[in-house]
Amino acid sequence: MKRILSLFVFILCLIPAIAQKDLNIAIYFSEPYKELTGSSVFIEGGDLTTYNLSLFRSITITPEGTPETSRKLLEKRVIKDGQLAIKKEVAMIGTQLYYGFYVLPPIGKKQRYIFYRNNLLKPEAKPQEIMLVYIEGKASPTELKQIFK
Repeated sequence: MKRILSLFVFILCLIPAIAQKDLNIAIYFSEPYKELTGSSVFIEGGDLTTYNLSLFRSITITPEGTPETSRKLLEKRVIKDGQLAIKKEVAMIGTQLYYGFYVLPPIGKKQRYIFYRNNLLKPEAKPQEIMLVYIEGKASPTELKQIFK
């Protein structure tokens, strides 16, 4: 019985990784990505249920110590995943992605979202960073925008 329970818990832990496995950005959340300097956040369950969310993953990248080629590759992967979106809001500065909010096809009853913002493209913006967020849950796009205002 103990083995079955342990196997069940292990499988449950794999579900979030499987859900985003089909995305190009998944590489940034699977392990610490050595080419990017910044911080990451991983929250699953718990207090997120208050907001109708089940998974929240984010990375915040600072320009110091992060090569420009790595930042451009991140942007390229976000844009590629954005092509899968069933709904999106995008803002470009020149030829670069400044802001992206993507509603991905759901998996089962879980909605999936990607949020991206590159403040490095606006020198007056504070803080000077790039933020990438992957979210799953039952929250609607409107609810998410209210949460992250």
